[in-house]
Amino acid sequence: MAHVDALSRPPHCMLIQNSVHLQFLKAQQADDQITTINTLLETTPHDNYIVKNKLLYQTVNGTDLLGVPDEMQANIIKTAHERGHFAVQRTQDLVSKDFYIPRLKEKIEKCIQNCVTCILTNRKRGKQDDTLNPIEENDLPLHTFHLDHLGPLATTSKKYKHVFAEIDAFSKFTWLYPTRSTDAAEVINRLESQRHIFGNPARIITDK
Repeated sequence: MAHVDALSRPPHCMLIQNSVHLQFLKAQQADDQITTINTLLETTPHDNYIVKNKLLYQTVNGTDLLGVPDEMQANIIKTAHERGHFAVQRTQDLVSKDFYIPRLKEKIEKCIQNCVTCILTNRKRGKQDDTLNPIEENDLPLHTFHLDHLGPLATTSKKYKHVFAEIDAFSKFTWLYPTRSTDAAEVINRLESQRHIFGNPARIITDK
């Protein structure tokens, strides 16, 4: 049974195997919006929709695109993006060759904003210092802490959108804390919490 699969091989020559077809079928049947459209199509044909092998497709510019249920959209987008950690447009081109996902660009942007590989890569490509000043090493644990922030990431239900990292220079042990901003007040609050358990480090190193 041949269908289109935009992610396992190049988009122009891919097949969804029976197991994947069944996965899509079950997910579509559990999706309220797709189920409603399928019910309407049983009595009223529509130029923008077509059912093939029990799967709902949406016709866009003459091409039948497989409708992706809500529960599968994030994985489809993530898989396409991680084929090469592409930017928004390239990822959108890959997905939209075979799949229909509402508000696709917006969802791709969110995916890329949360991609750790892309975040770290972009940080490495930033402006580099002209000269390096070696930091004297110390052979005592909890003597020196390196501090940094990761983000902004997608905002959580508790309004957190950054990760504050404390790294022990000797052991490389890392503590990660969610924060709502990169303000000094939140940093001090986290350091105070740390102080009650481990005491104050002799030295703190940060890039700010």
